[in-house]
Amino acid sequence: MSVTLSDLLAESALGLSLVVSGDPGALDAPIVWVHSSESVDPTPYLEGGEMLLVTGLQWPEELPQEPQGLPQEREGAAPSRDARRLPGLQPADRQSFDAQTIAALRQYASRLADAGVRGIGFGIGVAHAAIPQWLVDECQQTGVPLLSVPLETPFIAISKRVARGVSDGRRQEFATLYHNQQQLIRSTRQIDPVRGIITKTAQLVGGWAAFLNPAGSVRESSHHFLPVDVNGLSDALTFSKLGEAKFFQARGYDIAVLHVASADRITLGYLVAGCKGEKGALDQTLCAEAATLLALSAGGSSRGIRALTHFRSAMTRDCLEGRSDAVVRYADDLWGGMPREPLEVLRIMGEDAAVEDAARLFEPFGSHIARSMNPAVYGKLDDELWVVVSQGNAPEWLGQLAKDSRLTVGESSGCTWHDLARARHEAFQAGSQALASGVKAVRYGDTGGAASLEAMVDPAAMRAFADLRLAPIANLTFDRSTGPRKTSAAGGAGGMGGTGTGGIGAGSIDAAHAADMAHGADVVHAVDVVRAWVSCRGRVEEAARLLGVHRHTMTKYVAKVGEALHMEMGDPGVMAELWYACRYTRFGSKL
Repeated sequence: MSVTLSDLLAESALGLSLVVSGDPGALDAPIVWVHSSESVDPTPYLEGGEMLLVTGLQWPEELPQEPQGLPQEREGAAPSRDARRLPGLQPADRQSFDAQTIAALRQYASRLADAGVRGIGFGIGVAHAAIPQWLVDECQQTGVPLLSVPLETPFIAISKRVARGVSDGRRQEFATLYHNQQQLIRSTRQIDPVRGIITKTAQLVGGWAAFLNPAGSVRESSHHFLPVDVNGLSDALTFSKLGEAKFFQARGYDIAVLHVASADRITLGYLVAGCKGEKGALDQTLCAEAATLLALSAGGSSRGIRALTHFRSAMTRDCLEGRSDAVVRYADDLWGGMPREPLEVLRIMGEDAAVEDAARLFEPFGSHIARSMNPAVYGKLDDELWVVVSQGNAPEWLGQLAKDSRLTVGESSGCTWHDLARARHEAFQAGSQALASGVKAVRYGDTGGAASLEAMVDPAAMRAFADLRLAPIANLTFDRSTGPRKTSAAGGAGGMGGTGTGGIGAGSIDAAHAADMAHGADVVHAVDVVRAWVSCRGRVEEAARLLGVHRHTMTKYVAKVGEALHMEMGDPGVMAELWYACRYTRFGSKL
């Protein structure tokens, strides 16, 4: 057990006597160690809680009114502390003292009081036959206890006595800690282990304890009425890390709040415990052990944890599909309530770890805004986090989510509970745009973060689409040297071929043929015809100039391509499809 000045005074073998009792309760304060120093200012070598032993080797018997030199009668070092006092020993005030030393001695006791010294043990019979009166007066003024140590008592005897007490105290603390641990472990063997741990924790800390569920509601409590309103603790109940702990004071109680999480990073609840007294009165180690046991007991069934997660996700899905009326009765236990209209839907995407961290932000104790704003309905659907928040709180939520670069967010426009299906569709579309454009957050209707259609489609899928769409004309070519002319009875000039070249059909040689011949005898690929057609938006003359043929020839080419593709080439939808197909196809050449 810890040693106090009262314990040392009660040791008859030490022979100590009390000169100044100090402030009330000072004699019963535990001593952490013993230190000896003859310095006029030993505070740089102290940490607080020590007993200081001195002999005043270089101290005057009296402090002069004004700092001045005193006549020095003798020189040399004073006798050692453990030496017998020689007959006729004279006090040390016959030495000279400068003004700085005198000023330091005038503040000697007050500095020790500020340093938290438990008391002063003055050894008499070495340099002073009695304790100097000026030191006695200082101790009385500052409230520092002062003890007289006789010459027959070596300082080492006091140090050993305190050391034994410190060692015994540590052994006793360990024994108490072990005993409390055993009681906590035994409390888990009850039918309801959570209740047993909470009840035992309150008994061992000498106060109260409660276990809150993830939504912040009291699940188990040691008392029917807690002396502190849990909902009034505000920012003290916000956590940013798994297993975080906070210690503070409120309404005269020393309080600990610990985040209880399972091994797979799921929030199980919060342990809140407190006792009357100043900060440090609560056994924090015991509370940490209780939180660990709660994590094992409350999270002992992985099936139960998964069931709760799945249930929250199912209720979130019902809300997003417009069935919020059936969810209201579960909202307090799942999310701490329902957000107020108007609402917004957030689609949050990213790596699994990032999505889990985002989900903890929306827990009632997960962040500052989770405590200070309306509740949020949240749940994981298809590896994505879907959240319904009040529209007024959406900017703050987005600001929190933006701090994690691993997340991508799609935000809907405003809606009501019965309009969530539409908002869910908007959040999905906005999230898809954000993924395609590389923007971290996109709000539905905000074109600033919109991506192109090509960026939103897999390039491999686009290439496959192009090949399939243009496959019927992959081997179709036109020979401009043949020209459009009437086929003779003996045989024609050849038509379109699937693997070779062919003409354009019946007709007489006219100005169109002459114009085509002027460009040289070459082959025109059907895909190039389509490419010229869509790039000129169906304008025949522009497409003909681009391809190097007459406009009538271009019209006939387009008609033949339409027949081969079974498409109406003038249809805007067909033209759009062919435009994308030409951008990704491997057929034809580049105009």
